[in-house]
Amino acid sequence: MFRRAFRRAALVTAATAVTGLGLTGVATAAPAGAQSCAKTYHYGATEVQIDNCPGDGAPSWFWIHTKTSGSNYSATAWMTLANGSRVTLDVAVNHSTAHEWDADIRSLEICEYYTIGWAPPIPLHRCSGEHGV
Repeated sequence: MFRRAFRRAALVTAATAVTGLGLTGVATAAPAGAQSCAKTYHYGATEVQIDNCPGDGAPSWFWIHTKTSGSNYSATAWMTLANGSRVTLDVAVNHSTAHEWDADIRSLEICEYYTIGWAPPIPLHRCSGEHGV
C-alpha cells in the first residue's frame, strides 16, 4: 500500500495545481497497467485523490495530503460511501495518508483547520461543502 501511495503522490504532485478555495477536480492518469478511474480534487492547501476502481479488489481508495506552501493547515475529509456510511480521514500539516474503504465513495467534503495568533491562538476552520464524486 505504501508503494502505491508514493506512486499516487507522484501523480498528484505532477497534476496541474488548481487555485481558489472551491473544491475542484482534475482528471489524472493511472500508472501503466492499472485499471483506475482516479480523480484528484483540490481545496485550499489540501489535495485528495479518490479511486473507485483501483483494480486490486478493493471497492475504493482514498489519499489526502496537506501542502506546505506557506500554509499551516491540517485537514479532515468527510466521505459518504455507497452503503450509506459516513467516514472520515484526518491528516496533519505537511503529511499524507491513504485508506481503502469497503464501498465506493459517493461524496466528499474537505475541512481545513488552522490557528492564528499566539496569545491565545485562535482556532479557525473552513470547509468545501459536500460534493458528489
